[in-house]
Amino acid sequence: YQRRVRGGRIWSLVSTSMNAGSTITPVLADFLAIYLSWSLSFTLTGTVDLLLGAVLLLYLPETSVSNKTTQGATETISWQWDMLFNSFMFTICVSYFILTFGLISMSTWGQMLFMEKLGIDTLHAGVMISVYEVGGFCGSTASGFLADFVAKNFKTRGSARSYSGALCSGISCTSIAAIQYLSPSLSGSKICAFGSGFGFYGTMAMYGLLTREYVAKEHAGTLTAVMGVCSQLGGFCAGVPFARFCQNYSLEEGFNLVACLLPVGFCCFCILMFIDGKYKEKTE
Repeated sequence: YQRRVRGGRIWSLVSTSMNAGSTITPVLADFLAIYLSWSLSFTLTGTVDLLLGAVLLLYLPETSVSNKTTQGATETISWQWDMLFNSFMFTICVSYFILTFGLISMSTWGQMLFMEKLGIDTLHAGVMISVYEVGGFCGSTASGFLADFVAKNFKTRGSARSYSGALCSGISCTSIAAIQYLSPSLSGSKICAFGSGFGFYGTMAMYGLLTREYVAKEHAGTLTAVMGVCSQLGGFCAGVPFARFCQNYSLEEGFNLVACLLPVGFCCFCILMFIDGKYKEKTE
């Protein structure tokens, strides 16, 4: 919709909806379940989703006004399989798998981790996860604005979005490592929870932009779907496989695994800084 100058901030603001939903939905669902019916929470959210989807489908223009003037000059690139099988897509898919594994692990098992490491009750551990989500909201917003700033003011070798992604990925790596190996106090753990949410969701906001700017819009859906498969695999591994691993070893060892994998995702973004973020059609 907005390509280079304002695309980051718009995409990041859209990404904050995940954090807003994660914060509001549990409270709303509990209220409806207690005073009305638990099934009403599903009915209400599903109905709202359908109505909003219909509005977007019918009334949202495909291209912004600022981009319409350049539409005629845009050359359509035919599909080529090497759009998928190249160093850019391999690196970004590996990074996306690791990020989703870490993000879902923290979202799902983080409350238990804080209870075990800090010796706090469920309520206070829930507060830690809320701090994590607030950090995610801030990270999603900040990463998009930073990406646009880099794209506008600096000439980069790779995608300008990879610089913002690398920064946020580094923050999540540092925060999880601090939780695991420094054993911070309750206040320090809140800072680390905020930092991990900031880093995870800030990085998450960049993937759609990286793919959208890599190829023409006619093929962005296919590449996004491939990335989505890698993301879902990461989310799956954070479920039953992670639970089995923690059952055989410990929750501590499970998050040690997360802390060891996250630097690999950070290195992937560092590599993306030096890979051309725009696909070039091969000629015969």
